[in-house]
Amino acid sequence: MADRPGKGTVIAHVECGGCGKRVNVTLNVNSIAYYFCSHVNDSGQPCAHHERWGREDSNRMIDQYMAAKGKSDGAAPSKEDDTRNRPDGHERGGNWLVG
Repeated sequence: MADRPGKGTVIAHVECGGCGKRVNVTLNVNSIAYYFCSHVNDSGQPCAHHERWGREDSNRMIDQYMAAKGKSDGAAPSKEDDTRNRPDGHERGGNWLVG
């Protein structure tokens, strides 16, 4: 089995919860998935929206990234995934796309 991805690896893409543009989901040093949106709006202000996933969701994204990478020479196909609701009843910040 291949090594798990490390810090800085882009494992998925999501729609930013702030501006709606596509952003990269990256791993931090603890293998936790996160994104920070650096897109700029029409008035020149940065979006700066960010989101971090917990260990369970991060591991699920890593597993899907690894499975997709193994099937296609490193070019992971995009696919929708988990849309579970958070305990507070609000939907998550967006679906992630592997690859």
